[in-house]
Amino acid sequence: MPGSGQGAPEQIAYAPDLVFPIADAPTYLQSQVFSFGGGVAGGDQCDSRNYAYPWRDNFCEVRSANRTSPYCPQPKVHQGQDIRVGTPQECNTLRRTAASDRTLHKVVAVSDGVISHVGTYSVNLRAGGRIFKYMHMNMDKLQVKAGDPVEAGQHIGYVSNDFGGTPTTFHLHFEITQNDGGAGWVHVPPYLSLAQAYERREGGPGEVVEAGNVGVATTPFVIPEGMEIIE
Repeated sequence: MPGSGQGAPEQIAYAPDLVFPIADAPTYLQSQVFSFGGGVAGGDQCDSRNYAYPWRDNFCEVRSANRTSPYCPQPKVHQGQDIRVGTPQECNTLRRTAASDRTLHKVVAVSDGVISHVGTYSVNLRAGGRIFKYMHMNMDKLQVKAGDPVEAGQHIGYVSNDFGGTPTTFHLHFEITQNDGGAGWVHVPPYLSLAQAYERREGGPGEVVEAGNVGVATTPFVIPEGMEIIE
């Protein structure tokens, strides 16, 4: 979307055997910051327009912090993919529910592996030469702890908006870090791996929408002066 950053064409599924991280709910891969209720675009996060296709890759989206990836053409980027889950009605249900009781949408392990780290609002799953990071789950209702072995598809938590006290929308942030040898551990684009995993979950192919047929902002987004984008 104009003003949200610079991406780069990528046709590699870096984790081709991924299990989709959301167990069974309708899912929308998209920007959180530049969608309704995300801070830049204004509006409300439960707006029905946030729960619509097509999906959007938001790896490399602009951020305030100096986070990088060799796969992004500029520094200060979003290093993962944001995943909105459910329906507008369920979004409002989550909003009315106490934070520790938000258990509408199950999150699952994307691969066999070991839970290598549990942070304030993040969980890392180590699987061979990859680390899969989940952020913003309901940390009070995690189903795993550091050191636990897990199997692909195993229930590990629930979608929420935990961010250590910083506001964010209800969604799952998902990253893939891969050891490529020369450069060490780097963040790689997760979008295509997730798209293929969703097709397997749903038992059918998705539809590729050409760029010219996707609605975009009529004018570039302008980030308000002094606004910090850290998610």
